Amino acid sequence: MLNEKKNNLTIAKFGGGVIKPHGEGIPDIVKRIKEIRQKDGRGPVVVVSAPKGVTDLAIDIGEDCAKTGFISNKSEKLKHPYEIIRDSYIKEPFKDAFNIELKKCFDEVNKALEQVARNKEFEGGNRAIILAYSGELLMAKAMDFILRSNGIDSLSVPFEKWPIITDRSFEGAAFLLEESKKESKHLIEYIEKGKVPIIGGFIGKTIHGRETTYERGGSDRTAVDLGIILFHNYNLTVDFEKDSMVMSANPKVEGISKNELEPVWNLSYNEAILGAQYGMDIIDYVALMDIQNANLDILLTITDIKDPKKVTKIQREAPHESKNPIKIVTGKKDCIILKIKERNKLSLRDYLEKNRRFEGFTELRPYKRGDEWISKLLFLDGEFFRKNEDMIRRYDELSEVEYNLGAITLIGDEMYRVPDVFAEVQSAIKGYNINIENADAQKETSSILIIVKEEYVEKCVSLIHKRMTELNLKANKNRLL
Repeated sequence: MLNEKKNNLTIAKFGGGVIKPHGEGIPDIVKRIKEIRQKDGRGPVVVVSAPKGVTDLAIDIGEDCAKTGFISNKSEKLKHPYEIIRDSYIKEPFKDAFNIELKKCFDEVNKALEQVARNKEFEGGNRAIILAYSGELLMAKAMDFILRSNGIDSLSVPFEKWPIITDRSFEGAAFLLEESKKESKHLIEYIEKGKVPIIGGFIGKTIHGRETTYERGGSDRTAVDLGIILFHNYNLTVDFEKDSMVMSANPKVEGISKNELEPVWNLSYNEAILGAQYGMDIIDYVALMDIQNANLDILLTITDIKDPKKVTKIQREAPHESKNPIKIVTGKKDCIILKIKERNKLSLRDYLEKNRRFEGFTELRPYKRGDEWISKLLFLDGEFFRKNEDMIRRYDELSEVEYNLGAITLIGDEMYRVPDVFAEVQSAIKGYNINIENADAQKETSSILIIVKEEYVEKCVSLIHKRMTELNLKANKNRLL
């Protein structure tokens, strides 16, 4: 029996960066949704973040309420972006309907803020409610009325039919695949009826109907997790609409002009994870690890919203790159190295990975001090480390910490083809009074890592990026000999 051909479907994620603080990016978003719908003949499933800056403001307000014990009028500032979006992009008669939803959402926000002020704690369920109803859930409502104003048959997915089911960890929730698959019947029904379903990213729901949140970058996880849920029903693409496709370095790095940057057309999951961990705006690396844990090969795309022909494709295995074995040079600031006794390392790793679900660290080469082997763990998220430092250091009271570091890495699964690449990278920054605090190169994983003080990160990335073209040419020359 032949397998039935599956219909095409795109899950399109629009982050705060393309929505902009007051919805300035909405006309481009509407245009892209229409284009994707025409291409596929159905959908897309739309995932939205909060407008840029809203989540940070909500966190500041929540923390202020917990600290002072009372609600200030700052919470009114959270409404402002949505009022501008309403007045600019929602047409009559949908404005009145949106005003009702706006009031409902902020009733939830204000009730939760009252609890925060009373308990002097901004955490758990109240934190999740405040972030959800001032952010992604409300933006999904707004986007629904925007699309309807533009003649698109859309639907903001009701929270009671939410397809992303998680455990009861209100902050940093864990995705529950089987439970989510059961709830996906509502979403599939909307798609098959010809709707454009809209879902707020970052937000999950427990089996008992309570709001939860992923960590930062959680809207990426929502899009990917929806892809995992729907993978067997459709010929699926998860598309991340951004201001640019992936380039050979972060365009914001000082010392790299735009004409030096090369487009990156293909990445493997491994390359994309490394890029995301070390500072590139690709996809949240935890989202990519969700796909790997599900053992699926879902096509992901990073699309330039202004020029949709510029697309980076991300798959489990990227096509062979004959021209550029080194694809990206990137750097991450605010890194921290923890030096801990080797015998205590496994217990700490177990705590970080299982209890905290944190994998934003990498193990560097150990060294011997006297009769004791010392492990070095590089934490790529300084904020996480500082927040949890007391607990982390309990695993070794004599542990040592190095702060204010930066990590630079080269990315390319075929980088092993570049002769003397590690020496060439070190040579690129020689003569600029930059001390290498730590360095690690492993042929087996095609990984090169250089640690410097964080004030030198951009300079190092710029210098190495200038050498990258030369290194790729050298690799290709040797291949042809």
